[in-house]
Amino acid sequence: MRVAWLVNDDYDPDTTIGTRQMKEIGPLWGASKSWRRCSTDNVVCVDLNAAQQLVTRAFQAVCNLYVPLTIYGDLGRPKGVKVFDAPRSANPRIAAATIISGLSDTVLLVGFSLTEATTRESEQFQKELLRIFKDNPDVQWVVLDHEGVVSLLFSDLGNLWFDSIDNVTALLS
Repeated sequence: MRVAWLVNDDYDPDTTIGTRQMKEIGPLWGASKSWRRCSTDNVVCVDLNAAQQLVTRAFQAVCNLYVPLTIYGDLGRPKGVKVFDAPRSANPRIAAATIISGLSDTVLLVGFSLTEATTRESEQFQKELLRIFKDNPDVQWVVLDHEGVVSLLFSDLGNLWFDSIDNVTALLS
């Protein structure tokens, strides 16, 4: 079984099990904002300026750096940088979820809130995430340590589960 983690930008692994135990279960994915705190194995960056800064520091030498094909040429086609097909305006967490869905059987989501959206941005994010869940019915999505009442948007999905990080890590370790 291929398991991967998707960490939200503000997730702090030191408040739960730590990155070492997480990496024993599967690779960590996230946006560039989560790398320093989570030491993600796979970083998705959709912003040209941020990607240029990362490439200048040879970031792709310490982890797998993914950028949209639309900015890869603007970066000078650097060696070691992986590309994916997405618009420039893509949300890096949505892009990561899309990439992971083709590589994993189970995706463990940490630090994400699927409660009723309160902003236009969070509503758009949830709709895009829902589309990924529905488009990938063979992938098991597990939201860990979710707080609050889950939005009705996510009801009736056979491939979406909610559990505790302690329970899931005990089962997968």
